[in-house]
Amino acid sequence: MTLRRPLNLFRCKKTGSIWTRHFNEIVPGKGQADLEEISHAQADQHPRVGRYRRGYQSDFYHTGLWAEEHSAQLSPEENRRLQNLFKAGARNVLSSTTTMELGIDIGGLNAVLMSNVPPGKANYLQRAGRAGRRADGSAIVVTFARNTPYEREVVQAFGNYLRRELRNPTVLLGRERIARRHLHAFLLGRYFQSITPDDARAGAMDVYGRMGDFCGLARTKFWKVKEHLRRPDAEPRHKGEQTVAEGYLQFLDRLNRDCAWKPMVERLLQGTALEGADLDELLEEAARQFTQFRDKWCADYAPILKAWEDIDAEDTDKAAYANRLHYEMTAAHQITVVAALAEGQYLPRYGFPIGLMKLKVIESNWNDRVVEAGEYRLERSGVQALREYVPGSAILVGGRLVESKGLLKNSMGVGDGPEETRGFGLSGWFGECQKGHFMHGRGNKNEARCEACESPPASTLTDYLIPHHGFVTAARDKPQRHLGTERIGSAIVQAINLRDTPVVEEAFAEVCGIAAYYKENGEIFVHNCGESEKWGYAICAACGMAESENKPPSEDKEKSLPRALSRHWDLNRPKWCENEKSFLRYQALACRVVTDVCVLDFGPNAADLAATLSIALRLAGARLLHLDSRELGNTTAPSPEGSHHCPVVYDNVPGGAGHVGELLKMGRAWVDAALDLMWHNKGHHENCETACMDCILSADAWDEDKVQKLQRRRAWEFLNSLMNGSGGVAPSDDGPILPVNDCPALSKEERRRRLPRRS
Repeated sequence: MTLRRPLNLFRCKKTGSIWTRHFNEIVPGKGQADLEEISHAQADQHPRVGRYRRGYQSDFYHTGLWAEEHSAQLSPEENRRLQNLFKAGARNVLSSTTTMELGIDIGGLNAVLMSNVPPGKANYLQRAGRAGRRADGSAIVVTFARNTPYEREVVQAFGNYLRRELRNPTVLLGRERIARRHLHAFLLGRYFQSITPDDARAGAMDVYGRMGDFCGLARTKFWKVKEHLRRPDAEPRHKGEQTVAEGYLQFLDRLNRDCAWKPMVERLLQGTALEGADLDELLEEAARQFTQFRDKWCADYAPILKAWEDIDAEDTDKAAYANRLHYEMTAAHQITVVAALAEGQYLPRYGFPIGLMKLKVIESNWNDRVVEAGEYRLERSGVQALREYVPGSAILVGGRLVESKGLLKNSMGVGDGPEETRGFGLSGWFGECQKGHFMHGRGNKNEARCEACESPPASTLTDYLIPHHGFVTAARDKPQRHLGTERIGSAIVQAINLRDTPVVEEAFAEVCGIAAYYKENGEIFVHNCGESEKWGYAICAACGMAESENKPPSEDKEKSLPRALSRHWDLNRPKWCENEKSFLRYQALACRVVTDVCVLDFGPNAADLAATLSIALRLAGARLLHLDSRELGNTTAPSPEGSHHCPVVYDNVPGGAGHVGELLKMGRAWVDAALDLMWHNKGHHENCETACMDCILSADAWDEDKVQKLQRRRAWEFLNSLMNGSGGVAPSDDGPILPVNDCPALSKEERRRRLPRRS
């Protein structure tokens, strides 16, 4: 954009308005005007526009502005190019995400503008510190606070925000399960090194192959009714041929008789919780855990294969159902071993791009050839992708608006037909049982039973699809230079699947009214039901185009099909899609995250306080362990008997890191920390009813409605009374005094002493 001085200026004698052109004294939109020509000097003194003209003549506008975007959603090559242009002065404004917060040093910045309040003091100092590093130290830092509860609080008490203590970084070497995962990675790596040729090449995710071949599972085929009136048979596993999984177990057995490997493992485990452990026992446990995981994984695959084989091979009317099962088994067959073992907590999950969903940006070039736009790298975790990438959503990246149109299909091309055999991901169903528990599974919905209480579903179950391969734009739609974004539906943490969850303590923190449940491999289940937030998506089985369902399920599915799908362009080609009847209907898009989960049951009297207590416990736990509060998550879930909801805190690290397990060991100290956090001081307790920055309001609390529903004061009074055991005592100015049952009251100093010390 450029600015230039107009060649001529004309002023109306009656209104004083200034015009740059006229036709026979007729001006646009006003008609006839009595005009006189004036000079630029006269225009600079005009009472209405003079100030703007003088401002535009400053040195700032002589320099010019050229802004670019720098973010992790662009390719590394594109980001490096923009960095170099910015350093050289060819670009003088760089709009950046947190990619510039760490690891990139660009000196000589004049100003930093933050478009939101950073989540913590450390983030603020890191970003603000980018400016003012020149010799004269002159710089300006401006923070724009959005209209969210947390950012409004920070503006009103910015001094308190900057006076917060910085979090101490911690390295968790004392957790046995983390050390075991690294040991398993070492053992599996040694095994594949022994069976792989030296000149073999593979990416990090494909280095151990795919689960179908790894476990030797049968592979189904696509049923082309026009060519084969009989359903093709599955390719069975070759009997007598050793699978890769069996070879790994034999490798572990051989290591038991080989001492050469032991010094390497001792060095690996030095300084961890497994230092000095019996190495032979570690090998036996590694083999046991691997066998348990493999058997469970194969057991989950078996019922789908059986359902496919039970279909009458002559019944062509069941071909569509058979192919849907085939898609699901093909998707399971192609899951990488690294991803499956990491999700099964046998390998470390962090560091690998596991659980990520991509938005692939494609476009057709001048000769109608479809190519992927190389400057974008749109990847998000499953939960974040369900918020930003679902079909119909539009995101702004690289100064252009990119719109998601459908689901990516598996590009492996396994089977007879390169198009027909490409599936979208894993499918299943979810809902609530008659006791209020969340239930989900795969296979026949008519036989669905809650795994927690064996009761049937309370209502119609919802079909879900986990889009393992991600999302895609349309080839005919090139990214446009528009402003504004759009999100479709809501990513809802539906429930926590805590089947077979053991009771850790029936009197947690020495209080009979609190029961604690803990599971290392609990599941966070998240779903998005589209724009209606009820009926999910309709998906073209041929090209993957998806549209939100706008009508409830009906018998006449053709009439209820979204209009955009009745006749639509092929997503992957600049031509009409030939599919007319094959659609997946009423599909919720979902993802599952396996992690450590803790449920604290405070009884039915706290049912309406569960959300508030879960936030307080999460933030208090992060303080105790010196974590970023985003490393823990919180939600609510039905109690084991289903009578009321309970607070839930979980590790926000895929695979779990043992944080909530350690908090459970702290017991009373954790609950005390939550009480201290909600109390703050006597003045705060009297004035704060819901939440504020001094207690349980954090940067991720962006939903105004949810914040207004919090009940901080009531939650503190309930928990304090429960901890007292005798109806509660009046708090002092220093904080609450918390006697437990018949024990004497503990002073604040005593409670502080019980808290774990910083490392």
